Amino acid sequence: MDKITSIEEITQKIAEIKNLRKGFVTNFYLDLFKNSVWIKNEAFYSSRIGNTFFFIKKNDGFWNVFYNSTGSEDLKISLLEFKTIHRNTVLMFDVVGNIEQSNFMQKLFSITEFYDYCSFVRMVKATEQPEYDSSFEKVQFATTGQVKEIFLLLNKYFDVKAEQIPCLEELEQYTRQNHILVYQKDNTIIGFVIFEKNKSTQHLRYWFVHPEYRDLKIGGTLLKRFFYEGRDTKRQVFWVIKSNDNAIKRYKHYGFIEDNLFDYVYINKNLKYGEKTNN
Repeated sequence: MDKITSIEEITQKIAEIKNLRKGFVTNFYLDLFKNSVWIKNEAFYSSRIGNTFFFIKKNDGFWNVFYNSTGSEDLKISLLEFKTIHRNTVLMFDVVGNIEQSNFMQKLFSITEFYDYCSFVRMVKATEQPEYDSSFEKVQFATTGQVKEIFLLLNKYFDVKAEQIPCLEELEQYTRQNHILVYQKDNTIIGFVIFEKNKSTQHLRYWFVHPEYRDLKIGGTLLKRFFYEGRDTKRQVFWVIKSNDNAIKRYKHYGFIEDNLFDYVYINKNLKYGEKTNN
């Protein structure tokens, strides 16, 4: 396994697989800023097995693994060998696709003895034109000085294996872009929204209210402010745990509908969603 030292190295390895001209399947999507941070922190590695390049993001206790392969048969062979080599490491794979693609990949990961850890469904709504509300004054843009507090809350209340928690540098970038909204009480953050935005789409990444302050309409205020910040986009999207019926009902109340796009998270150990490991 080799440490990745540059973005160019990533693109070269992807091209190496594509140039075999035998097909191409992947669950990796280049993100210049995020991948550069991983490289800078010496947490990003690669490993070639057969006609597959694996990219590995090392975390405390587990790895996020991305594949670039010539096709399903080559990927199956490479996955089996990769899993055997790293049998003592918790390996996590995210696979995004429509229902047909997801069903196919489910079979492949099942054959290679990876297990469903959890799955997400994407929800979408067309952007409306909300008016500014006085309650928005309770919500502020986060500052870089609040990044560590947000980071600790993310790691405490979200599943780090399933939800790919951003590192401190990524959170700092969000604050520079005004893409974190916080709700405070006595100078302590009790709720926040983290989002991404481009010209057409606003993507809700994380929506949080501290358990001690729920049912006080804080979550609704944050979400409405999120909608307001995205008023210049065409649509708003986010991912929700597929089995979380109560959350899906709540989001439908705000006008979201389920899209035919799913994110399945696989693990090489037979754990159910939310269970912890000692690795």
